[in-house]
Amino acid sequence: MEEGKRVTDKDWLRIDLVQQAASGKLTASQAAQGLGVSVRQVRRLIATLRKEGAEGLLHGNRGKVSSARLPDDIREEAMRLLRTEYADYNTAHARDELERLHGMSVSYATLWRWRRSAGLMSPRRHHRTGHRVRRQPAAQEGLLLQADASSHAWLEERGPRLALIACIDDATNKVVGATFRDQEDAVGYLIVLQGVCTSLGIPHHLYTDRHTLFGAPAEATLAQKLRGERPQGQVQRVLESLGIVRIAAHSPQAKGRVERLFGTLQDRLVKELRRAQACTCADANRVLADYLPYYNESFAHPAEQPSAAYRPWPLGLPPERVFCLRYERTVGNDNTISFGGLHLPIPPGPRRRHYARAKVTLLMQLDGQLDVYYQEECIASYAHAPDVPVRVEHFTPATPPVYAPSELQPAAPPQEPGPQEAHTPSAEHPWRRMPIGSRARSK
Repeated sequence: MEEGKRVTDKDWLRIDLVQQAASGKLTASQAAQGLGVSVRQVRRLIATLRKEGAEGLLHGNRGKVSSARLPDDIREEAMRLLRTEYADYNTAHARDELERLHGMSVSYATLWRWRRSAGLMSPRRHHRTGHRVRRQPAAQEGLLLQADASSHAWLEERGPRLALIACIDDATNKVVGATFRDQEDAVGYLIVLQGVCTSLGIPHHLYTDRHTLFGAPAEATLAQKLRGERPQGQVQRVLESLGIVRIAAHSPQAKGRVERLFGTLQDRLVKELRRAQACTCADANRVLADYLPYYNESFAHPAEQPSAAYRPWPLGLPPERVFCLRYERTVGNDNTISFGGLHLPIPPGPRRRHYARAKVTLLMQLDGQLDVYYQEECIASYAHAPDVPVRVEHFTPATPPVYAPSELQPAAPPQEPGPQEAHTPSAEHPWRRMPIGSRARSK
């Protein structure tokens, strides 16, 4: 045998059976049965044995380097990156990053084999879950969106803990909208929904958890009870106005696509934020906007039916009149409205100089701007401070509110009352017209 050709026990059995068939100790049929090949193949092997000897029965590529084998320098560079920069990356993520950032096309199996031979096992552990009935995904894109939020140390030790609010399409696994917020709130969900509805269209259903921000207040106010109205939450009002049916999940596994999305992003997006050295919520949103197209390209797939089911946005309907926070207020006697712990003045307009006791509607935009409407007419607007997050029932004006000059002047000191003259009723006063007889009878 040639050097470099390792002969196994299976090879020795193959050689022995062919030699016995060639010497007549076994028939070709018996040798074929032992080798698991046809009789014709046994006769070919006998011819090869007589022509080339026992070495001819071994595979011709035995002992040769595969033409598909990667060069040693690529393996050394990949292992160096796995020990340093990608030490906490799982195998699939490391494979994607090696190809995307370093131009190394290494298969998952090869990289896993290299990693295992070097003792660098994947840091991500997979836990076996219980059996559940699998729900079939939606047939069309836009029929069902899954929405949820994940509070996580996305910025690690470089910044505050953030909440990632995301919507994923149930049919395509495509992330259609996402944003980072300081916490999970109604403003974040409205920002994501506005981006989806104005760019793709209005979805039919929204699959969420049972968070209180999706529901209504506990009890209606007295004014709502008198008008026969039921209370509505901010997100609930927007969904009902657009005809989006909300489905409340009974378990996290029911909306498994968005849950798996967060599991993937907590592994991969955290490292993208680390590479960009993102330290604030604004930095994280910039990195997220650049990363989502790459994520969708890697993980999204076509729907069962190619046509999308998104409904078009109604013509002539301003999105800022829908995706906002709506409140009802009564103007005070001092021509101010109370909101967020502030008393905001209403300037006089061409129709009215004073709005005391008038019912007005407050629309807080998603950027924080507060607009006051009276009978569908905007009578006042207040800009929100740019460095303060927008909150429900909170408002921080960009500039202090300016009141009317008369209200800024100090009140005049009270005057002492002067002497009053006696008042004599006139001749037409009812007292003087009273009949004398009736007066006498009353006595």
